[in-house]
Amino acid sequence: MVRLIASIAALSLVAEVALAQAFSIDDVDKWLDGLHKSHGFSGAVIVSRDGNVVYSRGVGMANAETGRAFTPDTPTDSGSLAKPFTAASLLMLVEDGSIDLEAPVKRYVTEYPDPATRVYDLVAHLAPLPDYDAFKSLFKEGKPVTTLALLKESAKVASAPANPAPRFTYCNLCLDAVALVIERVTAKRFDAVLRQQIFFYLGIDNTFIRQARLSSLPADRAVGYRMKDGRRERFDAEDLEGFYGGGNLYASARNFARFANAFAVPSQGNKRFALSPRTTWPLLPAGGLSYGLTLGNWYCANGGERCYYPGVHRGFYNVMYWDRAKRIAVVYVSNSSIAPWLQPRITRELIAAAEGRSVSSLSEPKLIALTPEALKSGSGIYDVPGAGRITLSQVDDTPYLRTDAGFYYRLFPVGATLLYAPGLDVYIGFGEDKRLSWTTVFLESFGIRVAS
Repeated sequence: MVRLIASIAALSLVAEVALAQAFSIDDVDKWLDGLHKSHGFSGAVIVSRDGNVVYSRGVGMANAETGRAFTPDTPTDSGSLAKPFTAASLLMLVEDGSIDLEAPVKRYVTEYPDPATRVYDLVAHLAPLPDYDAFKSLFKEGKPVTTLALLKESAKVASAPANPAPRFTYCNLCLDAVALVIERVTAKRFDAVLRQQIFFYLGIDNTFIRQARLSSLPADRAVGYRMKDGRRERFDAEDLEGFYGGGNLYASARNFARFANAFAVPSQGNKRFALSPRTTWPLLPAGGLSYGLTLGNWYCANGGERCYYPGVHRGFYNVMYWDRAKRIAVVYVSNSSIAPWLQPRITRELIAAAEGRSVSSLSEPKLIALTPEALKSGSGIYDVPGAGRITLSQVDDTPYLRTDAGFYYRLFPVGATLLYAPGLDVYIGFGEDKRLSWTTVFLESFGIRVAS
């Protein structure tokens, strides 16, 4: 028996050494240094394989004014990385029978404005709630703005027009409302629920829902920045945000990685931390797409075996990625307003490193400027390998993308050459050869126009 235990220990050590050898720390260090020097990246990266952290590094400044360096333990604004936590919390309560996904939200939050909205509609981004821009008047009052205040005000705000339909609309306030449902059902503050359900079992520490006033945030947290006219300026989280669930979670790269690892290597989670099988349920028919958004608020491919989610808020851009088949997880957080064309490509290169492949330097693709004339002439039907048949059109001068499953996604300009579709997490543009450039974490492809 002693020899058997010794043999097992020796094999485990060999496996750990082989794992470390398969990941080139020096190559990733050089690549990250280049990213910092050439593209101004500041933030932190964690790469895990088989539940073990094989790379952990910060680069640049978390706070340029105080000279505080960014580390893997720097608390950072989550942006939408809060959403998978919120969805996981909800789905765990659904699994134990505390919440009914098909029940009207008003069963749990009597102040909710629409009697027809189900809990499912909130977590699936289907509820007709406006985005935060509709509530600017509330912030002018100088008081913290809560989720309940937003929901009450939403009853006074005209809903977005239904056409084109069927249309997917990414809904931040929906996930804030989910957190409110959780609080009403559990009679606990949302962060206390997260600690009880998730943080305790995964060893997640120093992770919190922010206070509404920025002055209450800890001094060691990351500050958001952007480059403007060749100079760095603050582009930080906003004051008075007392709502959470869709965002406003603060965690370090290390703690985001602990959450991602619970999906990549389920045994990493305590046996009492049960991930809902609903996590990877697709929200909409995929059509020709090879991936899609799920009920757990992850973008998933391979039948839910590998998933990721991005979080962006002002100067912050963050990603969690996991692959259950390969037992790897990749997380990076940043506070330097990463250029849109870089965002999915950084993730793709870090995934390559985690898989033992080499990382490549990054250069901006050559795309034409998206003038009104270019958008109009670019309308049409494209065959995009890996994405299926994609239709680009304009409705009242607003660009939309339609998948061959029939759903419309609004396209938002993100720079001079790119459009972005929330709900697909895709960046599209047009090459000089008129091909459609289609870039996601899972897919980089080029579409050929087949009809006007």
